[in-house]
Amino acid sequence: MVSKKDVLGEYLEIMLVRSLRPRGGAVTALISAALTAGEIDGAVVVKADDLWRPKAVIATSEEEILSAAGSKWVITPMVRAILDALRSRRLEKIAVIGTPCQAQALRDMKEYPLQTGELASRIKLIVGLFCMGSFTQDGFRTMVETKYGIRLPEIKEAEVKEEFFSLTLKDGRQINIPLEEFHGGIQVACLSCNDFTARSSDISAGRHGAEEMGERIFIIRSEEGRRILQTAEEMGYLKSEEATEKNVEEIFKEGVAKWRRAERFTEQLPF
Repeated sequence: MVSKKDVLGEYLEIMLVRSLRPRGGAVTALISAALTAGEIDGAVVVKADDLWRPKAVIATSEEEILSAAGSKWVITPMVRAILDALRSRRLEKIAVIGTPCQAQALRDMKEYPLQTGELASRIKLIVGLFCMGSFTQDGFRTMVETKYGIRLPEIKEAEVKEEFFSLTLKDGRQINIPLEEFHGGIQVACLSCNDFTARSSDISAGRHGAEEMGERIFIIRSEEGRRILQTAEEMGYLKSEEATEKNVEEIFKEGVAKWRRAERFTEQLPF
């Protein structure tokens, strides 16, 4: 039986958070506040072009952070950008925003720094995003363009809403695609992953469990994460309140679904 501890991991508190800034969401506001307050001197974020090709970049200004706002949904290699931030740019305090698997890798780097040495100690904040899986670039394009006739440059925003993958187009139209139709485009490795809530991060963030547009759930897992959230609130970047049991149950429900999917997939493996 899957427990809440299995799905949610260790945490200090679970908060319902809303950005008070005119642009960007709650995660963007958090990172912007941390940069402005000097808590970090840069962040590794993901930007995408009109063809939704993602690229990890180093943001050292609030405008650069804002330019990377929004979910990307296509797997994005981040190691080169992280090492560039630490080695070439010589940043001393960086934040990294990534998927659960990336958060796990970063946590391993910090706790077992065999190859990275003191570099890993300069990763000050790991923000992990709730994740049911990342798409391959080809899988995403094939589904959207071939089946639904939507050209990638037409897409303004993409996000998961309950049982649908919701695309907002630049002309204002909204297309809701059942999530099961996207399963063929998800990375194979994602199917064996049971971590929905990014259990290795300092702060986990996602829309699942939030009830209103613009709200996000933050799972605060470390004292550093709690302190930076408090700083962002004091600066007027964010507003937060304790999540309700209903919020938590929604997260747990989605996490169990991913956990069960991973169990089914691994049972089919030949080894």
